[in-house]
Parts: sequence; structure tokens; C-alpha cells
Amino acid sequence: MKKISFIFLLSISTLSLTSCAQLIGDKAKDEAFKVANNKAKSMGLKVGSACKYIGFIGDNSESKAVADGKIKFKMFSVQTGGLLKNCTYAYGR
Repeated sequence: MKKISFIFLLSISTLSLTSCAQLIGDKAKDEAFKVANNKAKSMGLKVGSACKYIGFIGDNSESKAVADGKIKFKMFSVQTGGLLKNCTYAYGR
């Protein structure tokens, strides 16, 4: 019984550490997105986005983000992601 409890606690600890690492990665991607957004605003660029939810609903392709923003000339793009949502943002004119 003690062995099963130990294995259960170990697996919970591993899941917690994985979740924390995921949150740190999400925070870094969010920061990259903020920097890109500020850069785009200062340059007067159009923004288009495309997102995929829960891994299979939607499309986070760059081409869809370009079409969404009616961008004819893409200058740069940024991807953000998390457990439930992954997005691509395109910037251009």
C-alpha cells in the first residue's frame, strides 16, 4: 500500500513540475507577443491572427493569419501557444 501511495505522489509531483514548465514557456511566448505587438504598433502595421484550440479546432497557420489581417506584404510573424490555444500573428502592410 505504501509503495502505491509513493508512486501516486511521485506521479502527481511530476505532473506539477511539467505544468510549471509549461506555464513558464507560455509566459515567455506571451512576452514575445507583447514585444511584437508594440513593434507593429510603432510601425503602423496591420495585424492578422489565426488560432487553433485544444489541438484540433481551428487553424493557426501563417497564411490564414495573413488573410485575416488582409496583409499583402508580410514583414514578420509570431507564434504563441499554451495547453488549450496556439495562435499565429502576422504583421505587415
